Amino acid sequence: MTQQTSTEVKNLQESALEHLWVYLREPSDMAEKGDPTIYVSGKGVHVTDALGNTSIDGMSGLWLKNVGYGRTEIADAAYEQMLKLTYMPLGTTTEPTIRLAQKISEIAPGDMTRSFFTSGGSEAVETALKLSRAYFKRVGEPNRTKFISRKGSYHGATMGAMALGGSHLYPKIDYEPFMPGGLHVAQPLPYRCEFGGQTPEECADLCANAVEEMIKFHDPETIAAVIAEPISSPLGCV
Repeated sequence: MTQQTSTEVKNLQESALEHLWVYLREPSDMAEKGDPTIYVSGKGVHVTDALGNTSIDGMSGLWLKNVGYGRTEIADAAYEQMLKLTYMPLGTTTEPTIRLAQKISEIAPGDMTRSFFTSGGSEAVETALKLSRAYFKRVGEPNRTKFISRKGSYHGATMGAMALGGSHLYPKIDYEPFMPGGLHVAQPLPYRCEFGGQTPEECADLCANAVEEMIKFHDPETIAAVIAEPISSPLGCV
């Protein structure tokens, strides 16, 4: 898309306010601030809006565009596959899917040998919750229904994922009640360690102990899984 005039952009913004729900934004707030910003292209780490302004995408999309924008080899691979096949019947698979799963098993640590592909992180977390509960029911431990996560974390925007997350980005009160069984422990934040740890290592140890204590308090035989972010982006990449 080429650079557009301010009038064209304004018309698009007005259309967006009337017909589009822009996630995490209030229409009245956007109208007051002259939003939403409309992006039209990206290359590498840069994104360009409809008025021709280019900036660095410091968040890498939502922490997921780590390969950058405008990668022709990725676009070409997607294009070629879409020409061949865009979907398959339920309970079947495709050759690229099998080859990707095999490649992941070759580089994954430990005994991780199988993959389940989803369209995004929220769906992946929801699937993990379902698999955890289903597994324990099948092995005769149906009471394992609780999940432990960290305060302030982000695990997705679907109902189950939001029950585990604690990010300030989402006003939970709008969506309650959530799935029961979500437990939250302290996040290892060395700058303001909830347990008073004086070093990153000490804070990490104290927060790890908090997970153990939470498991003991709620009965180990009721815990299905612990979910944690290696890096918590909503809290400032800690």
